[in-house]
Amino acid sequence: MHKQSYFLVFVILLFAFSLSACDYEPSSHDPSSSKYFAWDLREIWESETRSIYQGEIEITYNTIKITGYYEDQTPPPLFGGNDNERPFRTIPKGTALKGYSEDGKIFIEGYASGGIPYDLQKVGAYPYTKILSFEFSGRTEILHIR
Repeated sequence: MHKQSYFLVFVILLFAFSLSACDYEPSSHDPSSSKYFAWDLREIWESETRSIYQGEIEITYNTIKITGYYEDQTPPPLFGGNDNERPFRTIPKGTALKGYSEDGKIFIEGYASGGIPYDLQKVGAYPYTKILSFEFSGRTEILHIR
């Protein structure tokens, strides 16, 4: 009878230990470590053709990679170009950066600490088209799924 009691205690302790081990998060000190991009943002987005700035944004569950929007793309002021309005101008290009979305904003680790506000619209009937837009210095940058 005592052997069964010891075995039962052992099994209960083993179960309790396994539950506590499952809760372990090695990066729990980082508050953004458990945050991800909303599922409907996880796409490859490209600039609308009418945009004076051209670029792509690739969003996965926890990274964002921005390509394009380089300094040499900015048209002269005569054609509506203004480098201060260039989207994502202070964020490195071509590198997958950690980030997440929350409350209508995109947060990128190490950049845009207050978040970049965005608007996601679903246009038309199912299957609908998704349009992602950002405001940069009073100018709207519109992107669609590639």
